[in-house]
Amino acid sequence: MDQRGCGSLPGGRVRCPKALTVPAEKNDGGTGDWVRVLREAGPYLSIGTSLAATVLLGLGVGYWIDRRFGTEPVFFLIGSVLGVLTALYQFFKTVNRKP
Repeated sequence: MDQRGCGSLPGGRVRCPKALTVPAEKNDGGTGDWVRVLREAGPYLSIGTSLAATVLLGLGVGYWIDRRFGTEPVFFLIGSVLGVLTALYQFFKTVNRKP
């Protein structure tokens, strides 16, 4: 490869990549559309992690209480139900949010 980013082909020919041209009306760097998409999709990008963390927190707290007081599986089940209900609440709150 030479300084222009061109490579040589067999027979001594030189191959250079063609320059990408963008019409002037679309040459804003692409940041406008990308920023808008990220701003609109942002709340939805963390839904999976939020749901999993909420359910696991409910399970963990229920398991810890059961181990502490020897009431297995009562609080584990209560914690799992509370974790799922809280996760569903967070999910619907995020999805129904007005932009």
